[in-house]
Amino acid sequence: MVIAVKTIRTLAFLAAVLVAGIIFTSGKALAAPKGINPAEVGKLLYNFNVIAVPNEWVADDSACPNSGHRMFFRRVASGFLGTILWTVDPTQSQSIEITDCDGTTDHETDIQVNGAGRFYVFARLLGPLHSSLDLTCADDLLINETLCVVGTVNLNRATSKDFVKIMADLLADDLENVTWTLDNSTGFRILQVRIYQAR
Repeated sequence: MVIAVKTIRTLAFLAAVLVAGIIFTSGKALAAPKGINPAEVGKLLYNFNVIAVPNEWVADDSACPNSGHRMFFRRVASGFLGTILWTVDPTQSQSIEITDCDGTTDHETDIQVNGAGRFYVFARLLGPLHSSLDLTCADDLLINETLCVVGTVNLNRATSKDFVKIMADLLADDLENVTWTLDNSTGFRILQVRIYQAR
């Protein structure tokens, strides 16, 4: 009888440890990166990197043969890098695609966000600790809401590695166009961009 009680207690303890471990690891797996409020966001819809490269693009940029998750601009010591043109169309079937990934010659890239529903866009710098970038968000075609939640923001790798919320489409009911203008402050190399479903 004593052995049976001890066995039951041992099994109960192991079960409690197992459940606690599952909760802990699940919490870690679902934890959002710094700067992103997990209460605001659902699943990650799309992510891409904006990369400053020393040379012009040599491949055919009409197909963006780089798995569709990178944009390229020519590296500059300081000043204007280029623009990212966003077209947001909630009336189309869900599809997010970089349609022009080469900004090395004309300083312009394009991304099409179709049928994404309500979403947020976040960005942060990667790369050298001394790098910084000025990002300006401007609504070009304003129907019912402003998508840009910032005007101009300075992203500085030395002072913050957190994501910053740049855009929010919480109505998702009309065609919208947004332009991001990128200006290199110091040593910019990589900008990481994530699009999350809004809760």
